[in-house]
Amino acid sequence: MWDKPHSVAAANYIAEIKNSKLCERCGTCEANCIFKAISLGDTKPEIDDSKCMGCGICVVNCPANIISLKHLERENIPKDFLELGMKIGREMD
Repeated sequence: MWDKPHSVAAANYIAEIKNSKLCERCGTCEANCIFKAISLGDTKPEIDDSKCMGCGICVVNCPANIISLKHLERENIPKDFLELGMKIGREMD
């Protein structure tokens, strides 16, 4: 599992919990997150901003409908493979 997804891709969305009190603690969000960005904390789901790619899988799978995507500006998406390769190389140093 790649532990730094923002090293190879950029997204201008991130998941956020709208109302943690309504969480059913079913674990569906955690089980379905392909980036392993969601964990069930002691009292609510917690989203690791460094891993979340804003794909929305958690949003459509949450039975309590408490997760949404928030728009934000992160960084420029690499223009080509050379720029992407250089970015990955800097991350691995």
